[in-house]
Amino acid sequence: MKIGIVQTSVGSVGGNDTVLRIVIDTLKADGHDVILYTFSNPGKNFDDVKTYSKIPIRLPFLGIYKKFMMPKFDYNCDVVFSITGYTGIETDKKLIVYDQNNLGLELLDSYIPPKYKSGIWKYYYKPYRFLAKRQRPNPNATYIANSIYSASSLSQAVNKKVDVIYPPVTISKYHKSEKKKKVAMLCRISPEKNLEFAIDALNKIRYPVTIIGAVTPMTMPYFNKLQDKCASHVIISPNISRQNLEHILSESKVFFHSAIETFGISVIEGIASGCIPIVPDNSAHPETVPYGQLRYVPDNIDDAVSHINDAIDGKFDDTLDNLYQHITKFDTSTFKDEISRVVKP
Repeated sequence: MKIGIVQTSVGSVGGNDTVLRIVIDTLKADGHDVILYTFSNPGKNFDDVKTYSKIPIRLPFLGIYKKFMMPKFDYNCDVVFSITGYTGIETDKKLIVYDQNNLGLELLDSYIPPKYKSGIWKYYYKPYRFLAKRQRPNPNATYIANSIYSASSLSQAVNKKVDVIYPPVTISKYHKSEKKKKVAMLCRISPEKNLEFAIDALNKIRYPVTIIGAVTPMTMPYFNKLQDKCASHVIISPNISRQNLEHILSESKVFFHSAIETFGISVIEGIASGCIPIVPDNSAHPETVPYGQLRYVPDNIDDAVSHINDAIDGKFDDTLDNLYQHITKFDTSTFKDEISRVVKP
């Protein structure tokens, strides 16, 4: 079959690109012809895929608005597979929408992500909110979410059952070494990751901390602002190699997270590396970290610090084996099997 993948923004070097790459490789391995439909040139990481785009160069900004600027493609394929939660697709082909961004909240109510509640970002987001509310979900589409958390609101918004396929993490590629009393974070260096709160909490512990994340020219001012907040034991390591990333995770005792997540691939990477995860008790975190004692009251610095210190002291070590067993259901092999299944006629 010919399968057209719709990904409005490509090249962010984040979770969306990881999922896109694995979906493409899975479908090609199954013998399908794959076509990528996107807004701007996806870059060298996807030059092995036939691509249709609106503009021939990569546009690294206006990310959230790109889905409203997508051209009306003549989808020359048998199945259209949208993997950015973009519902404004007019087609009589079989349509599958994989929601990674909690589209349901956009369609249901006046939810505003924390990043867009103040400053210039508030005004940047306001037109987007208006346009998002005008979206009309295709009633004939098959909707899939990346977590039960996301599926709940999406099901209400589209008024139909929404299945769940968890995003892929190749568990076996992460390794564990002798643990040190260190804390690691892994997330995009961006305001929606609640990093000001994270640094305020991490400044209060007495152990070395490494925050790993991607920084772009657009987010460099924010990165500099965060660096100024960090105590001497808290280091931000931007744009490091995968090898260094895996090494830091492997020797860290604790993996800390501070943001709302529709799933949270980085948390699974931390657990796969043998870290004790300490995450906020909200969004999809109860699905990835099913032990309540590992989740702190959101935005409560004292509770977060207490959880980190307890984890460093070994109070949660008895959860490690069960945690590792728990995350095997998020392995890439399971994701590939599910993607192969949903595209079948």
